[in-house]
Amino acid sequence: MPIMACDLPAGTALDQAMLAHADFRDTFSVRLSQPGRPPAALFVAIFGHRPWWMKMVLIARHAIGSAFGLASSRPSDILSVTAGANPGQGGSIGGWPLFWLDDQELVAGRDNRHMDFRLSLMTIDRATEQDLVVSTLCRTHNRFGRLYLAAIIPFHRWGLRLLVRRARAAGRL
Repeated sequence: MPIMACDLPAGTALDQAMLAHADFRDTFSVRLSQPGRPPAALFVAIFGHRPWWMKMVLIARHAIGSAFGLASSRPSDILSVTAGANPGQGGSIGGWPLFWLDDQELVAGRDNRHMDFRLSLMTIDRATEQDLVVSTLCRTHNRFGRLYLAAIIPFHRWGLRLLVRRARAAGRL
């Protein structure tokens, strides 16, 4: 099954106030070849296998953001994405704070002065199959946030779908 654009799933743990005021949202789904895996394992299956060039771009982006006082991930979290021994709400995964984690959904993200960001990975059970719904939300707070979001959207959409396609093709999803 190819990656398909879709609506946000009912029952998502994404914050309703953030949903109502989001400046950007993107949601797509992909059929899982390995149903029943927890969301933290799916996160690692996608983000734990970035191409080297993408890791370098992300490290540079986070270094620049840190220089401007923005919260960001450490290079080690970008180079080696793990779920840790027992990730949970209030913990982190791959350098991203976790806002929600249960058997069906993981919500990670970060709040910053320029923009709040959330990523949801939610499994949806179908009759005999399971889909993964990947949703991104951004809410900007100022002009810098709006400019940053406008610049990053094309790369984000392309890059996230690339990572999901690669994970699916490699049998990790």
